[in-house]
Amino acid sequence: MEDATYFANVLRSRECSVCGTDRKASAVLADPRCTVCGTTLDDGHALLAIAQGAAKAACSMACLEVVLNEGLAGGDSCPACGTPWSAAAPHPRTCRTCAKDLSFDDGYVGVWQGGRLQTFCGVPCLEMHEDRVNPFCG
Repeated sequence: MEDATYFANVLRSRECSVCGTDRKASAVLADPRCTVCGTTLDDGHALLAIAQGAAKAACSMACLEVVLNEGLAGGDSCPACGTPWSAAAPHPRTCRTCAKDLSFDDGYVGVWQGGRLQTFCGVPCLEMHEDRVNPFCG
């Protein structure tokens, strides 16, 4: 049992945190531009909208809202590693704020920070997370 847990952690640390592609883990975005306004994103922080159709990066809550309202069609590659999005197979996830199970079919939002992805069921839970003084407490 301990071996299975160890190997699962090893595999998880080498795959892309956004799309799940093996051997594509990266601490910087493959495409460091906001898909809405074209602003260069900070390597250590980006907002993402993720669903079966695509994943798109945004620089702010306003741009994230635009991505969510316009839909995610047309994203041909993973914003984190550049792998074709048709090969995306992320692990099952839960919302960091309310612990709701997230569905890749329905989509979710996330905060990408230095190669790690924190996922949320929607903008309200993401905003609650961002508004906390220390998001790792409570």
